[in-house]
Amino acid sequence: MKRSASVSLLTSTSSILLRPGAAVMKRLNYLFKFLVIGIILLVPLVTVSVLYGLNVNASLQVKQEEREGMAYLQRLEPVFASFIAHRSMLVTDVRDEARQARIQAVQQQAAAAIQALDQYAESGAIAGTADQWERVKRGWAEIVAESADLSPTESLSWHKSLLDDVLRLVDLVRNEQHLVLDSDLNLYYLKDNATRQLPFLLEQAGELQARSYRIAFAQELEDTDRKALEELLNAIRMTNRTLASNTQTMLDADNDEQLDSLMESNSAAISGMIEKLNAGMINSTRPQLTGEELTALFGVAIGSLQKVSAYQTQLYSAKIADAIDGGRRDLFVVTIAMSAVIAAALYLFLSFYWTVRVNVNELRNASERLAEGDLTARAELDTKDEMKHIAHAFNRMGEAFRTMIGANKEMSAQVALASDNLASSSGESSAGSERIVELLQRIAAGSDEQEATATGTSRVIGEMTAGIAQMASASDTVARSASDAEAAALSGVETVRQASRQMEEIGRSVEVSAGIVKLLSEQCKEIDAIVKFISEIASQTQLLALNASIEAARAGEHGAGFMVVATEVRSLAEQTKQSAGRIVGVVRAINASGAEALQSIEAGVSETGKGRQSMADTAEAFERIKEAVRSAAGQMQEVSAASRQMASSTQSVSEAIADMVNVASEAKSHTHAASASSQEQLAIMEEITASSEDLRATAHELQQLIARFKV
Repeated sequence: MKRSASVSLLTSTSSILLRPGAAVMKRLNYLFKFLVIGIILLVPLVTVSVLYGLNVNASLQVKQEEREGMAYLQRLEPVFASFIAHRSMLVTDVRDEARQARIQAVQQQAAAAIQALDQYAESGAIAGTADQWERVKRGWAEIVAESADLSPTESLSWHKSLLDDVLRLVDLVRNEQHLVLDSDLNLYYLKDNATRQLPFLLEQAGELQARSYRIAFAQELEDTDRKALEELLNAIRMTNRTLASNTQTMLDADNDEQLDSLMESNSAAISGMIEKLNAGMINSTRPQLTGEELTALFGVAIGSLQKVSAYQTQLYSAKIADAIDGGRRDLFVVTIAMSAVIAAALYLFLSFYWTVRVNVNELRNASERLAEGDLTARAELDTKDEMKHIAHAFNRMGEAFRTMIGANKEMSAQVALASDNLASSSGESSAGSERIVELLQRIAAGSDEQEATATGTSRVIGEMTAGIAQMASASDTVARSASDAEAAALSGVETVRQASRQMEEIGRSVEVSAGIVKLLSEQCKEIDAIVKFISEIASQTQLLALNASIEAARAGEHGAGFMVVATEVRSLAEQTKQSAGRIVGVVRAINASGAEALQSIEAGVSETGKGRQSMADTAEAFERIKEAVRSAAGQMQEVSAASRQMASSTQSVSEAIADMVNVASEAKSHTHAASASSQEQLAIMEEITASSEDLRATAHELQQLIARFKV
């Protein structure tokens, strides 16, 4: 129970969550469905790819700017070194030609380095550095112009200002070209050494060299000089310690024997320089180091720093180049991979859309064929997904329709045959009724003649009675009257016999009509049973069509074709049911009319029997009249003698004639009643015939509707 409740809750929740998306998808065809899904899936993928590409490009741009900044600083380094060397040469009061030649050589080196940097800046100037670089060049030009007149103290001050401007230019390049921070800790330390620690350390060492030269050549060591030297040594010691710490961190992550060797040599050179300056200048009252010793000492220290600076700058440039190459390679690989993924996704989407389109077209074509009446249409799908189940359901529905329509076709043929037989029987019955009407009309005419004859006979007998008194004198007249009476009697006998035969023929026709009507009633009962069976089939068809509509609605877009077929079949079933209802109405009308006709025919049979009996009585009376007339004719010579007896006989004859008139009148009444009943029966049979024709037309229409289907 818990599992069932969980499944029900999950189904309900899924239905609520998926309802908005399903509502949107129901309004789109498959092409737009796939486009929407593709856009929803591909847009984030493309967006991520573009963002990644932009990020890689941004990283490459940063690395490119770092490389340009390092190239700029590498070209600035000779300028920086020339300024340091120039400062060292101007801190003494010696004015010999050799010193002037060295100063000019350094100035020329500085001019060449400045020119090279100007050319590089023109090819790709670094933003924000032009003004500072112009300031450096102006400061250098002022120093060169005033170098001959500057005192050692002024030279130190002016050069200090110039080198500070150079260091500020280095800071500008570091900031503008992203040479300050880095996500890679090793690159950060390497960058910090190459662009900050080593330039500051070189400037500090150069200033220390210049001050040491001035003190050595002046042979005076004041407290201010000692304090300045101590501050410079402390700064050099701290900067060198930072340089060593950064380098050691780098070496811990990536062992570089050459860098390790250079750093050991640099540490030894810096330590040796510090020890000798402490011993030869700071800790003594007078300078103990000569200019040559200082030149050798600082040559080793500054040379070691320059080697370390060149190597780390070169190492950092190489790492930047590797990073740029790696970024470009990663961007290329990601671009190719994303292009391949997008191409594969598009290919699979197009393939899936093509498969769905082919399957839907197959189902649609089969549905259209089924809707057009081809019940042999089947959907053959080369797939194993849900579309295969839909195709199986469609094929089962088509087979069920084929079986049902086949049964309807057979039933409609039986109904058509029965309706044809009914129409034929009703036609024969109508013809028989017409013959009965004709015979009854003839009998009615004979009855009229019989009544007229009987009336005439009665009148003659009356005249004969009146003339009995004159019988003796008018025997000839009596003889002729007797002859006329005999002839009339013979005619009456013949008329009565003919009427009797006609009544017998009417009786047989009426009995035949009764049999036909009974047969017609039985056939109507069979038709009613068949129509009830057709109505049941139509109801089952409507139920199947309703089930098919429900299944088609569940199938969504896949069941649209089924919905059309189910609607068409349901409409056909409704028409079939309506036609069956009409047939039932017609059959019931036929049964009612047949019952009325049978009742009228049975009444006609009864009346015909009575008329036949009356005709028999009339015939007997006419026989008696004939015998009486013959007897009268034979005894005409005895008329006079037997007048009393004749009067008595005449009275009997008069009574018999009166009876005959009554019988004839009654026969006439019955004959007219039978004629009216026959005409009413004829009208009923005509209605039955018309209903039979309607039934036959409806049956043929049903056959034509079912004939649309190919089973």
